[in-house]
Amino acid sequence: MTKPPLLSGKKIVKTLEKTGYYRVSQKGSHIKIRNDTSSDNPYCA
Repeated sequence: MTKPPLLSGKKIVKTLEKTGYYRVSQKGSHIKIRNDTSSDNPYCA
């Protein structure tokens, strides 16, 4: 069985921003992102 590719947090956030998410806030290495078409709760990445 092959291992999944390693993805950095920066690449994940960049990809999510391309799909409509945007940064709400950041504290240290934790970034809260939100997509207005989804629920009102931000996600921590």
